[in-house]
Amino acid sequence: MENELSSRYNADQRLVIEEYWETIRFTRRTCKVADGVRDKEMTYWARFPVEIVIQALRIHISKYSNLREQYTRGIIRNLAREGSYGQGTKGKQGAKHERNARAADAFRSRFI
Repeated sequence: MENELSSRYNADQRLVIEEYWETIRFTRRTCKVADGVRDKEMTYWARFPVEIVIQALRIHISKYSNLREQYTRGIIRNLAREGSYGQGTKGKQGAKHERNARAADAFRSRFI
């Protein structure tokens, strides 16, 4: 099944994926990752554009190498939510302002 799941990635992207799994294996006591875990995660990745997945894997490798593969799911979701693969469409300040505005609206609707 892994061949079917990895067919959407080019050779360079597959190298990143292998480096990712090499990193993830050190989060296990046995230093092994079961094929079922790989298949499950790669099936999840198939929901997202390849560029987002690869960027998330690179982020995980470089910043969060001590965390398990579930953390990558959050990175992927956040990148997908931002709508771009680098900087968010609104930037940090814009997103913070939007959160504050939503919180203020919720407060007003509840107490006023």
